[in-house]
Amino acid sequence: MRVVRWRYFEGSRANETQGAVVESVARNSPAIKSGIRKGDVIRGVSGEFVNSSSSLNSLIRKHGVGAPVELVITRNGKNETRYVVLVESPVGQ
Repeated sequence: MRVVRWRYFEGSRANETQGAVVESVARNSPAIKSGIRKGDVIRGVSGEFVNSSSSLNSLIRKHGVGAPVELVITRNGKNETRYVVLVESPVGQ
Protein backbone atom coordinates (compact mmCIF):
# COMPACT_ATOMS: atom_id res chain seq x y z
CA MET A 1 0.00 0.00 0.00
CA ARG A 2 1.27 3.45 -0.82
CA VAL A 3 1.52 6.10 1.86
CA VAL A 4 -0.98 8.12 -0.16
CA ARG A 5 -2.81 7.00 -3.30
CA TRP A 6 -4.44 9.66 -5.47
CA ARG A 7 -6.22 10.28 -8.74
CA TYR A 8 -6.61 13.31 -11.00
CA PHE A 9 -9.26 15.88 -10.09
CA GLU A 10 -10.67 18.73 -12.15
CA GLY A 11 -13.21 20.93 -10.43
CA SER A 12 -16.72 21.19 -11.77
CA ARG A 13 -17.68 24.41 -10.00
CA ALA A 14 -16.28 27.87 -10.65
CA ASN A 15 -14.39 28.04 -7.33
CA GLU A 16 -12.68 24.67 -7.80
CA THR A 17 -9.42 24.09 -9.58
CA GLN A 18 -7.35 21.06 -10.45
CA GLY A 19 -5.53 18.85 -8.02
CA ALA A 20 -5.11 15.25 -6.91
CA VAL A 21 -7.75 13.47 -4.84
CA VAL A 22 -6.44 11.30 -2.03
CA GLU A 23 -7.96 7.84 -2.57
CA SER A 24 -6.36 6.16 0.44
CA VAL A 25 -3.86 6.84 3.21
CA ALA A 26 -1.74 4.11 4.81
CA ARG A 27 -2.06 3.56 8.55
CA ASN A 28 0.77 5.05 10.62
CA SER A 29 2.08 7.03 7.64
CA PRO A 30 3.34 10.62 7.88
CA ALA A 31 0.34 11.66 5.78
CA ILE A 32 -2.23 10.28 8.18
CA LYS A 33 -0.31 11.65 11.16
CA SER A 34 -0.46 15.12 9.58
CA GLY A 35 -4.23 14.86 9.09
CA ILE A 36 -4.46 13.95 5.39
CA ARG A 37 -7.69 12.03 4.77
CA LYS A 38 -9.33 10.07 1.98
CA GLY A 39 -11.20 12.55 -0.23
CA ASP A 40 -8.89 15.51 0.39
CA VAL A 41 -7.80 17.31 -2.78
CA ILE A 42 -4.09 18.16 -2.84
CA ARG A 43 -3.72 21.49 -4.64
CA GLY A 44 -0.18 22.54 -3.80
CA VAL A 45 3.20 21.30 -2.61
CA SER A 46 5.52 23.80 -0.94
CA GLY A 47 4.23 26.75 -2.94
CA GLU A 48 3.87 24.99 -6.31
CA PHE A 49 0.49 24.19 -7.85
CA VAL A 50 -0.66 20.64 -8.47
CA ASN A 51 -2.46 20.47 -11.81
CA SER A 52 -2.41 16.69 -12.34
CA SER A 53 -1.48 13.49 -10.57
CA SER A 54 1.76 13.39 -12.56
CA SER A 55 2.65 16.92 -11.44
CA LEU A 56 2.06 15.84 -7.82
CA ASN A 57 4.40 12.87 -8.34
CA SER A 58 7.05 15.17 -9.84
CA LEU A 59 6.80 17.67 -7.01
CA ILE A 60 7.09 14.95 -4.37
CA ARG A 61 10.12 13.40 -6.12
CA LYS A 62 11.69 16.86 -6.46
CA HIS A 63 11.79 17.26 -2.68
CA GLY A 64 13.01 13.74 -1.89
CA VAL A 65 12.95 11.46 1.13
CA GLY A 66 13.36 13.24 4.46
CA ALA A 67 12.25 16.62 3.15
CA PRO A 68 9.52 18.51 4.96
CA VAL A 69 6.80 19.71 2.58
CA GLU A 70 3.80 21.97 2.93
CA LEU A 71 0.64 20.57 1.34
CA VAL A 72 -2.31 22.78 0.50
CA ILE A 73 -5.44 20.67 0.52
CA THR A 74 -9.14 21.30 0.07
CA ARG A 75 -11.53 19.49 2.38
CA ASN A 76 -15.26 20.14 2.37
CA GLY A 77 -14.74 23.26 0.25
CA LYS A 78 -12.17 24.82 2.60
CA ASN A 79 -8.44 25.18 2.00
CA GLU A 80 -6.15 23.85 4.72
CA THR A 81 -2.39 23.49 5.10
CA ARG A 82 -0.68 20.32 6.30
CA TYR A 83 3.02 19.67 6.89
CA VAL A 84 4.53 16.27 6.08
CA VAL A 85 8.05 14.83 6.14
CA LEU A 86 8.47 12.60 3.09
CA VAL A 87 9.40 8.94 3.54
CA GLU A 88 10.38 6.26 1.07
CA SER A 89 7.49 4.20 -0.29
CA PRO A 90 7.53 0.55 0.73
CA VAL A 91 9.00 -1.80 -1.90
CA GLY A 92 6.53 -2.66 -4.65
CA GLN A 93 4.29 0.33 -4.09
